[in-house]
Amino acid sequence: MKFEDDEQPSGGGFFDKNTLLAIALSFTVFFGWNAYLAKKYPNANKNEAATAALKKTNQTNAPDVKQNMDSTESVSAPAAVSKEMKKETIGPQTLTYNSDKIEIDFSNDGFGIKKLLLKDYTDRAGKTIQYDYSGTDTVLMGTDINGAEMYNLKQISENEFEGTLSQEGMLATKRVVIDPNQYLLKTDITVHFDQHKKLELANTIIAPIEHIEKTFLLPAYEHQEIFAITPEKTQRELLTIDKAVRVDFGTSSVVAWNAPYFALASINTAEMQPTIAAASDGKMAKVNIHYNSQEAKSDYKISYNFYFGPKKSELLAAVDENLKELVDYGMFAFIGRPLLAFMKMIYSVIHNWGIAIIILTILVKLVLFPLHMYSIKSMKKMQNIQPRLKEIKEKYKNDPQRMNQETIQLMRSEKANPVSGCLPALLQMPIFFALYSMLGRSFELYKQPFVFWVHDLSVKDPYFVLPVLAGLVFFIQMKVTPRTSVDPAQEKVMMFMPIMIMAFTLTVPSGLALYMFVNALFSVFQQLLVTRERTT
Repeated sequence: MKFEDDEQPSGGGFFDKNTLLAIALSFTVFFGWNAYLAKKYPNANKNEAATAALKKTNQTNAPDVKQNMDSTESVSAPAAVSKEMKKETIGPQTLTYNSDKIEIDFSNDGFGIKKLLLKDYTDRAGKTIQYDYSGTDTVLMGTDINGAEMYNLKQISENEFEGTLSQEGMLATKRVVIDPNQYLLKTDITVHFDQHKKLELANTIIAPIEHIEKTFLLPAYEHQEIFAITPEKTQRELLTIDKAVRVDFGTSSVVAWNAPYFALASINTAEMQPTIAAASDGKMAKVNIHYNSQEAKSDYKISYNFYFGPKKSELLAAVDENLKELVDYGMFAFIGRPLLAFMKMIYSVIHNWGIAIIILTILVKLVLFPLHMYSIKSMKKMQNIQPRLKEIKEKYKNDPQRMNQETIQLMRSEKANPVSGCLPALLQMPIFFALYSMLGRSFELYKQPFVFWVHDLSVKDPYFVLPVLAGLVFFIQMKVTPRTSVDPAQEKVMMFMPIMIMAFTLTVPSGLALYMFVNALFSVFQQLLVTRERTT
């Protein structure tokens, strides 16, 4: 007996109880997920003034931006000694480090970075990933100590640089050791005062904010944020163009400018814990990392690591276990990370991330198949007792209490439960959302081709082929899935679901759209297999 050939009476209303429950649970999960994202990214939908496109902030406006943000009270650094007076004494100085992986130009202004190139990586336009502030008053990350920031620089060895900073009664030494394989600057700062004095040391990270296209219905997968790990929690402050932001994170051991696939992060390794304040004027983001001593001493030592590189999970974990949190896999990260590790194993064999997604999706569907079977059997039982349920409803329509008693008794005798058909779907939701977040945010898919028209699995399908296929297959899946009612009104409502699926996947990364298409397609095959077995 084929499910689709069964003709059952209507549930007696616009929806039957089972359908209403399924829809209610679906909307609960959907809006609950949106509420979770809204709580995590409270500013995601507040930027109504953002322009449709904004090129990367050019070098000519960087000094003005830095000056404007320095004037804000919430992120102001300690009072600085006049830079122009010190430049007359010391003068500009630049030292360059160059390897096969990175190139760094150090400036004596804060012993900061004026230019940083990641030679192994390019943006989507094919240009080498770089942060370039040459010719401006801006440095990527600099250090001032008690208001002084002009260093005398020298190169100690191939990978080691040193800067000394002096003013009346103070001598400071900042030493940087470069690890190009880990994209890491290991930094130690020693400060000596002639008399006991409190330390006011500020590290400053400055990076540009770019326009990022939003996805449909949900906040953009690709977003920029200030990320901080405090003793209480992990905090994320979303950055958008033309949106001013001021935030004080308090004491923090890890802080980062977190872009979609690359990050600039400072990891404290000193006994003294810094306090973090951040600001954005909508074009540039600035993070101030303050080390302020509570007691006056004559000698201090500050140490930290500065990471500048791709958000590869194994690379981040090798630098610091906390850096793994830079990749936001959502509330189901404990599921998403093992799935990513398994997908990497598949990729190591077939060397195509698109095929790895297909294989992972099918394997997950096979593991969840028993739950799917249980759901189908439960829906079939409910379908079979619909005529008798309608009889009970008609017979006891004037006695609701008796109607409920008879309905419960019938369901018990037939071992049918309207909730049991939805429960397996709810159990699968964490895995769905884990895959959803993992495939949408993993660096492994960045600029990785699949086949033919899909040249980058981390961006939307340029011709919308996968979203259209996902919508069509979801329509077929609805047609072959048994339902407890054939209410015409319900049918019209359910026919709208494939359109929603199609619209939803238009702007998500194509790797995620591929997963949704394969997931729906394999669900159809499973359903047809179950139907065939039950009719033979």
